Amino acid sequence: MKKRVALVAFGISSLAGGGGAERQFTDTYEYYQKKTDRKFDLYYILDPQSYEALTQLGILHFKENVILLKKHSFIPRKFRSFFWSIEFIFKAKKRGIHLVHAYLPSITYGLSILFSRLIPKRPLITVNINDCTLAHAYTSAYTFDSAGNTKKTIFLYRNFSFDGYFSWYTLFTEVAQKHNVVKGNPIIKSAKYCFANQIYKPGNKQNLIVYAGRLVEQKDPIFFIQAILHLYKQYPEVTKEWKVKMFGKGPLYNALTDFIEQNNLQQIVEVTSTDNMLEVFSKSKLFISSQLYENFTSLSMLEAMSAGNAIIARNVGQTDYFVKDGQNGYLLTKDTPENMGDLIYQYTSQPKLQQEMQDRSLYIANEVHNVHNFLNDIEDFWNTFFLPEKPY
Repeated sequence: MKKRVALVAFGISSLAGGGGAERQFTDTYEYYQKKTDRKFDLYYILDPQSYEALTQLGILHFKENVILLKKHSFIPRKFRSFFWSIEFIFKAKKRGIHLVHAYLPSITYGLSILFSRLIPKRPLITVNINDCTLAHAYTSAYTFDSAGNTKKTIFLYRNFSFDGYFSWYTLFTEVAQKHNVVKGNPIIKSAKYCFANQIYKPGNKQNLIVYAGRLVEQKDPIFFIQAILHLYKQYPEVTKEWKVKMFGKGPLYNALTDFIEQNNLQQIVEVTSTDNMLEVFSKSKLFISSQLYENFTSLSMLEAMSAGNAIIARNVGQTDYFVKDGQNGYLLTKDTPENMGDLIYQYTSQPKLQQEMQDRSLYIANEVHNVHNFLNDIEDFWNTFFLPEKPY
C-alpha cells in the first residue's frame, strides 16, 4: 500500500496574472495523478476559497483526492488561516496522510507544528522554500527592508521544528546546514528542476525584446532600462529595428516611466501589463532578466524559453540552470547595465545565432526542465522520509 502525501495551501484568492507557486503545485498535483510509476497517493488540502480560485482558473480538475477545510465564515477573513493551520493537521490525520507538503508557508504554520505534536503518529510536515531572498536575509546580505513576510518566515523556521524543507535554492540549503538557522534536525533538499505551467508554441517571431516582472527593487527594472539607454546611445541602429516591451506593475512604476521620459525612450520602450503572456512570448525573440538574486525557478523565464526566446540575465544564483552562456543566451560577465546593453547588441546583430539560441531554449524547456524530471525530483525528497535509515 502506497504512503499518502498531501499538498496543502490556503488563503489563495485571484490568480490573474500571477500565482507562480499556486499554479506550479496545482499542476504538480494534476500531473502526479497521471504518473504511472508514482510511489505515493497524492492529495490536496485546500480551504473553500482556494479551491474556488483554482477551479475558476481552470487548472484544478482531479477532485477525488481534494480534502476541503471548513469555511469558518463567522470568523473575520484575516484570522481564518489560524484555524485552517490547526484544522488541516486533524484532517490529514483522519485521512491517513503520512506527510504534508506546505508550498505557501506562513507564520500560522507555527500553530500546525505545535498542535501536531499532540497527535500520536502525526503526519510529517515539510515546507517549500519559494523566497529567493531568504538566504540573503539570514547572512545579512539582504539589502531591502524585510519588515514583512521575510522577517516572519525567519522567525517561523528558527522557532518551530519542521520535518523537512524542499528549497528552490541551493543557497538556502547551504546556509541552513552551515549556520544552523532552522530549528531541529530537518531533511533539506535543493530542487534540481522546474517546469513551465504551459508550453507555448513559438509563433511568427518579431524583433521584440521583453522584460516581464514586478516593478520592485528585487527585479531591478531600472537596471534594465539603463541597459536600453546604453543600447540607444551606443548602437542606435538596433533601437530602430527592435522594440522593447516591459510587462509589470509595482512601486517602481513612476520612477521607471520618469526615467524613460527624461531620456526620450518613449518611442522604443513601452511599459504595459497583461494577464497572459502567451501571445507575447510566442512573438518575442529575447527575454531579459535584471533580477538581483536568482532566476531559478522563474516561471516567466522558463515560459519564455518554452516559446523560443533567447535569454540575457545577470549571473546570479542558479541562473545557469536555465541560461547556458553562448548557447541559448548570455550571462553578464560584468554586473553593469552597459554589459547588458552590449550583450543585447551582440544578440540582435546576429540573425543566424538568434535561431540557434531559440532552438536551444526550446530544448532546455522541453527536455531538461520538464514535468517528468520535476516530479521525480520532489518524489525523491518525499521518499527520503520513509527510507529505513533517514539521512539526518
